[in-house]
Amino acid sequence: MLTLPDVQIRQRDFLLQISRAITAQLELDEVLRRVLQASVVMTAAKVGLVALNVEQRFVVRAYSGLDDEQVATANAHLESLVDEHQPPRRPCAVGSGG
Repeated sequence: MLTLPDVQIRQRDFLLQISRAITAQLELDEVLRRVLQASVVMTAAKVGLVALNVEQRFVVRAYSGLDDEQVATANAHLESLVDEHQPPRRPCAVGSGG
């Protein structure tokens, strides 16, 4: 059984590994894979996925513990959630405010 300090050390090591991947890798898929892998281990999850907003649609870009059919189902559910809950977009003014 891991003690609290052991868990904190593992979490720190995972976060260090992720930060190294982000700064060393230009390949988004590799960074997403490492972040997901660390997240699954740290939370003791059996499955995990990362979905990104691509052209106003969420698409699964990394997954663990799922097969291709389950990923396709997840993508369909994500699309229906976005369609149902898409808030109206309002313009946002950006400037010096003065």
